[in-house]
Amino acid sequence: MKFFNCTVDLNYSWKDVALAVFQRYPNPYSKHVLTEDVLDRHVDDEGNLHTTKLLTKTNSMPKWGERFYKGPKFVAIVEESVVDPKAQTFTTYTRNISMSRFMSCTEKVVYSASSSTHSSVDKNTWLDSQMGFGLSVPILEFAIQRYKSNQHKAILGLEYIITQQQPLTLRDRVKQKKEHLTETAIHSKEYISQKAKKASEIARSKAEHATSKAKVELPKVSACEMNLSVLY
Repeated sequence: MKFFNCTVDLNYSWKDVALAVFQRYPNPYSKHVLTEDVLDRHVDDEGNLHTTKLLTKTNSMPKWGERFYKGPKFVAIVEESVVDPKAQTFTTYTRNISMSRFMSCTEKVVYSASSSTHSSVDKNTWLDSQMGFGLSVPILEFAIQRYKSNQHKAILGLEYIITQQQPLTLRDRVKQKKEHLTETAIHSKEYISQKAKKASEIARSKAEHATSKAKVELPKVSACEMNLSVLY
């Protein structure tokens, strides 16, 4: 069995973090999450919110492990959570219910308030494998390294959701207005240029047509007529 623990400080209030945890999928850093379904949600007598979810995630593995596992390429995960608004804690418990013989992962995450404007995320993870023939050791080594690398993406995904749900500041609104005006000016310039080009082409076509109509063929004068005009 392998154990992993990490603590991350966030510069966001617990309320913002808790709301983001409920809405953290999908985000650009969680493309491995395929589905998320709520199985149960209720409030207990103490005012705590309990939620049970079923998630499916992709389960890519190293080439050497593919020959030992021929099952589906995704894993089913159950997530149970408890939100205590009085203590300002959001605790999640997750475990995989498929591929558990190949590898089982049990995780406990506590999101808590460290101040009115800051929060902390404390993660504890237990990894185990029931594969024989000495395969459990390399499987767990691979799993713990991947889990460590994925923690950074998980925090980035959470922060992405938090920033998306934040109201726009005056500076952000001015920036968006400038970008909109710049884009509008570019489109207007292109539109005027196209109109001017088309008008120029129409004017040139009309001028050429008028010139061709104005060309008149002069009458042919015989040599005899020319001599008479000279005499008179």
